[in-house]
Amino acid sequence: VFDQLAAATIVVSPGAAPQEHYAARELADGIANITHRPAPAIVSSLGADEVGGSKIAVGVGAALQLGLSAAELSSSKLGSEGFVATSNRTAPLRAAGPGSYALSGAPNATHGTLYAAYHLLHALGLRFFAFDAIVGPSTCPAALPSLDDTVLAALEFRYMDGWSMQAHPQHAIRLHQNGESFAPGSIGVSKEYASPPGGVHTSYASALPSPAAP
Repeated sequence: VFDQLAAATIVVSPGAAPQEHYAARELADGIANITHRPAPAIVSSLGADEVGGSKIAVGVGAALQLGLSAAELSSSKLGSEGFVATSNRTAPLRAAGPGSYALSGAPNATHGTLYAAYHLLHALGLRFFAFDAIVGPSTCPAALPSLDDTVLAALEFRYMDGWSMQAHPQHAIRLHQNGESFAPGSIGVSKEYASPPGGVHTSYASALPSPAAP
């Protein structure tokens, strides 16, 4: 199973956004961590020279090539952070064989596709315990996981205001946190809290009403 996973081809579209390329690299590195083999190749098309073997489509353009529809990947459906992660939703995916997946957020979404990549890595057994403690499964599974998930964020703003998260924003994003300071490289900001931006430590009323008479 690990040989099959390491031999998969990660596909991004020729016009993929920077955050989709970033998600593809994170996925490739995570698979290498899991399998202890060289990272899968990342290509920019599903041309004739890539026929055969497992395919992992990362981002909108690549997911469309594997049969997902524009409607199910739309911003109105997924927002800025929702995503689709599936291994069997379409005929092209099923034909591509075990180990093939489509992972995508909405077009121009800052974090959706990245979260989809981490969703697959988590399903494969990778755990992000700390910025310097990324642990793969201790044994090889009997089969690669079957996925067909559409995931929307349960909370709009997710932020642990601790040293480890502020000092290592990449680790924070791997845990699906989205505070305004978490923007490594070309990966954009998901959410700002309050306007102007700023956290709220304590909130209280300036004057409390008199208690009602008994």
